[in-house]
Amino acid sequence: MNNKTTLLLASIISLTILYSEYSYAQISGSKAKFDKVEDGMYFLSFNISGLADNKQAETIIAKIKANADVKTCVISEYKYCKIVSIKPILSEYIVEVLKSQNVSSDKFVVAKREDGMPEDYPVYKNTGNSAADDKKYDDAKKEWIEKNKELYKQMNSNAKNNN
Repeated sequence: MNNKTTLLLASIISLTILYSEYSYAQISGSKAKFDKVEDGMYFLSFNISGLADNKQAETIIAKIKANADVKTCVISEYKYCKIVSIKPILSEYIVEVLKSQNVSSDKFVVAKREDGMPEDYPVYKNTGNSAADDKKYDDAKKEWIEKNKELYKQMNSNAKNNN
């Protein structure tokens, strides 16, 4: 084999390993990549990072089970989630459940900004008109809190615990 062939084979092998090791679900309406499909059932498992306690795990389980296609959802004491469903689940659904509890996973990307705030949390924009800027930010923040009550409660709880 010549150097070009060797390099091409090495690149293909690297990409294959990278693809199989890091199977993050996409966040744009795609189906979650299931571990296996057997007898018409879809099996999905992943680790959860940032899980505080059993109450939070029970909330995640309840929210995932709210999807009519989910037959089983359990989270082990080792923070390992297993889902069995009769149809593929949108990865966005799982990401939203995880985001609502301010946790993340090894398979699903839950985006956060550099400041640690959720990706969709409002940002103050200074246009030079402080009264209008304050009102716009306050309105956006109130709307975000209304849409993300559980996550906001968790964020406040974490902030109080860190002080």
